[in-house]
Amino acid sequence: MMKQVLENVRLASSAVNKQPWRILKSGNDFYFFKIGKKNLEVEGYKNYKMDMGIAMCHFDLSCIEFGIKGKFIKTNTELKVESDDYKYVISWIQEN
Repeated sequence: MMKQVLENVRLASSAVNKQPWRILKSGNDFYFFKIGKKNLEVEGYKNYKMDMGIAMCHFDLSCIEFGIKGKFIKTNTELKVESDDYKYVISWIQEN
């Protein structure tokens, strides 16, 4: 089911199809990262915050649809995305 949740996030709309986020999985938890503001604004793209919210909403609503319980919280994470340009935003922690 989580594959479908992530597919729904991938299909979520974003300005000019930038999809400026990455989601890393560790155990049953998911960590949301956004691309650095500096790089996006250089390209004239300023909707990255809204796009991140759309991705998070699709993730949460898909989990609800599949009966997967969890919540968004800020955590201290040592996880890194393949590029240092990505900044940690929030975690989605699955509840038992």
